[in-house]
Amino acid sequence: MLSDLAVIHSAAGDYGRAEPLLRRALAIREGAVDADKLAIAETLETLAEVYANRWSLAEAEEHLRRDIALREERMGAAHPDVAAALNSLAELYRLQRLFAEAEPMFRRALAIWEKAAGADSAEAAGSLLNLAALYRDQERFGEARPLFKRALAILEKRWGAADANVAVVRRVYATMLRDMGDAEEAGRQEKLAEKGPSAIVKPRQ
Repeated sequence: MLSDLAVIHSAAGDYGRAEPLLRRALAIREGAVDADKLAIAETLETLAEVYANRWSLAEAEEHLRRDIALREERMGAAHPDVAAALNSLAELYRLQRLFAEAEPMFRRALAIWEKAAGADSAEAAGSLLNLAALYRDQERFGEARPLFKRALAILEKRWGAADANVAVVRRVYATMLRDMGDAEEAGRQEKLAEKGPSAIVKPRQ
């Protein structure tokens, strides 16, 4: 299929070849008598990713907004796939430093994941980190800090302190702590991060 070939090109970083294939696949899917809205949404999502990687941000935003609208219509506003699409659009805004636009979307995605997967789920932790990064970028450190701490507690509980991904989060958190002027806690987090990946990694649940 065209979309499958486009995904292969996109994964290889050949966005110039991926884009026309995806645009053609989208036109075919939208023109079908029994149009599959989820298939259209998936194509919009992939095309938005291609546009974002080519730094065509207006096009990426347009396609992500259409993706979200179709998923909400087809699956409901509280579906996890809607949360994932909201997160993609919020991240696009964050990269452009459009913080006011990004924050409500990150918050909505977090609320969906907390309800759908649980407040202590890995998905919720990921949303917490996204929101924390948004606040960090704005130097709203007092708001970012508890979100980092909560996400770390969730990830440690699920994956173990020795997990390499937990160590990465600790290093990011430590960098923010240094920016805040809390060198002591930053050093403690860095030491914990150094110990983590060298230990036995517990299997993820």
